[in-house]
Amino acid sequence: MTITTDFTSQQAALNRPLYLFYTTGFLFVGGGFVLLTSGADLRLAPEPGAGSTLSQSILAFFYCTGVALLLLNANASRVFEKAWPILLLPLLALISVSWSADPLLSLRRAAAFSGTTLFGLSLGAAYSRRDLGALIARSLALANATSCAVVVLAPEFGVHRFDDAIQAVHAGLWRGIFGHRNTLGLWAGMSVATTLVFGRCAFDRLSTRVLALVVALACLIGANSGAGYAVCAAMIFIGLLLKVLVGQPASRRSLLVVIAILGAIIALMLWDQIETWSLYLLGKNSDLTGRTLLWYYIFLITDKTPSLLGGGYFVGFFSLNAKISAIMQTTFGSAHNGYLETFVYMGYVGLTVCILVLLWLIYRAARQLFEHEMEEPYLRVFPLTVTLVIVIHNFVESTVVLPNNLNALLIAMMVGTPALPNAAERTI
Repeated sequence: MTITTDFTSQQAALNRPLYLFYTTGFLFVGGGFVLLTSGADLRLAPEPGAGSTLSQSILAFFYCTGVALLLLNANASRVFEKAWPILLLPLLALISVSWSADPLLSLRRAAAFSGTTLFGLSLGAAYSRRDLGALIARSLALANATSCAVVVLAPEFGVHRFDDAIQAVHAGLWRGIFGHRNTLGLWAGMSVATTLVFGRCAFDRLSTRVLALVVALACLIGANSGAGYAVCAAMIFIGLLLKVLVGQPASRRSLLVVIAILGAIIALMLWDQIETWSLYLLGKNSDLTGRTLLWYYIFLITDKTPSLLGGGYFVGFFSLNAKISAIMQTTFGSAHNGYLETFVYMGYVGLTVCILVLLWLIYRAARQLFEHEMEEPYLRVFPLTVTLVIVIHNFVESTVVLPNNLNALLIAMMVGTPALPNAAERTI
């Protein structure tokens, strides 16, 4: 049976169980509570791809329920028709099981990647742009508030410790409800920017916006993640720049675009100096905490054995990790670069698909700037701002191609909303 519902801001608030489901799912599917539900002893190194029955059951509940809600949507066929490119990477991940060195592990992680994407599509197709923006901002703020509570009440989970089996080097820094300080930094950085630039659609009262900003800043500073600071600054800069662009008369937009292109060309010519200043401000070394050396060895090893299809989803990095660890005398959980990670997992085919999908996402989001002239500027620029920031962040962290993380979830959500004929109405 298909139930039709008009999800304007007022009516969406009345359907509290559905709103609560998606808000809670946003936190879990986006990577929250990973340590709290793992049941693991943090003093012992976990097995690759290990997961507890509890965490897997919770995620499976949100995946399956989200998919069911998406299929019950009267416009489900249109959503899949308009949003099908976003499913290419999860589909390729599932196919890679056939050549993976550990098919069962690849299958589990590929299923989680598919579940994350489908849950994001379901959420994006359930609400108007305004309501979706509000849900994102509120969920980010809720994650930060909960992280602050965990830091105070359960610091063994909320703070990196000296006796942790992994990442003990970050002892004293916050990770909140997440597994790593960089993840908390990403959520907090986006929350600060979203509250400052787009918070009006989520928090009507100034006092609430100030409180959301305070807890986000506390988490951002507590995590002390360079990537988190960079995401925050980039999202504010891009968001404000795009708001200025869409707020101008059509006759002036072409001039502003030309100015922006010239500015980008100048920035590229001064890239070395800009990079030096940026790293200094972020307190980072020129090797990005060992990332550049890791990338060098990945290039070196994969260049000798180029692969069309990669080593299989999620497990493709393991064989490289053994060789790189022997050279660098340390282990790595990922390539810390989503594009390299995609190449290692699914070869040239996967990397090509990843780049094409991201270009398609940018094109779709850019079109929204001028297709909805009656909407407020901050609603029109939000999808492109988020997409561009995710594309940039994927250069220093592996997020776009991995399940249960904020970026993969947001990308699917950004695709789900504009796929329907009327963004102010949703059928569930």
